[in-house]
Amino acid sequence: MKKLNVKGPDKNSEFRMVNVHTRNLDPELPLLFTFSKFRFFPINLKDSFNNHFEDSEEYIRKTTNLLGLALPMLSNERLSIFNDLSKTKSLHIHTLDGKEEILKAIFEEYHYSEQEIDDFLEGKQIYQLEVPYENGATRVVFEKIGNLLSFLFLDPNHHIYMNRRYVESNQSLFYEFCPCYAQNMCDVMEYMESCLAFDYLDHEKYNSSFSKSYSPKKD
Repeated sequence: MKKLNVKGPDKNSEFRMVNVHTRNLDPELPLLFTFSKFRFFPINLKDSFNNHFEDSEEYIRKTTNLLGLALPMLSNERLSIFNDLSKTKSLHIHTLDGKEEILKAIFEEYHYSEQEIDDFLEGKQIYQLEVPYENGATRVVFEKIGNLLSFLFLDPNHHIYMNRRYVESNQSLFYEFCPCYAQNMCDVMEYMESCLAFDYLDHEKYNSSFSKSYSPKKD
């Protein structure tokens, strides 16, 4: 088996927390992580969001890749990464623009307080990070507060950015909102109204992900 060369946190990093209201933050500030608001167990919102797993094997694989690959990789970065388009594209980090409705429903189902939900949505600093080695399907959602990343929940089936209605009508996977298209970086959507990058994927497999039911709390 090929060994993965994953670097741990830089031992010379200076761990500093900054005031979230401070302007002109130092781009060289190291990123800090917190899981104080992380919701670990899955939920299922009928036909819109389900972050359950297929089975224990999928759960172990995806959480292992998150903890063993995605987070160590991100821990080596600085605050400047959020202004580096090449890095954010390669790591697939972007804000969840245009997804306030589904995010609000998820936050409510996870019993965040009304004040927390208002802060999340009004701050517009909710991001997603792609978990590597999962064929682009698995995401982890977090809030960026200065140089602090507060992880909130997993989206292992990529349901936030896929619209089931379009999938069923088009018989293919389709982005309801694509960051590349929004930034005028994709010409395909202009005249074909479809995302070719996902046409080859199995729409039946995607639809079946809404019925996944494995949760680690059942073990």
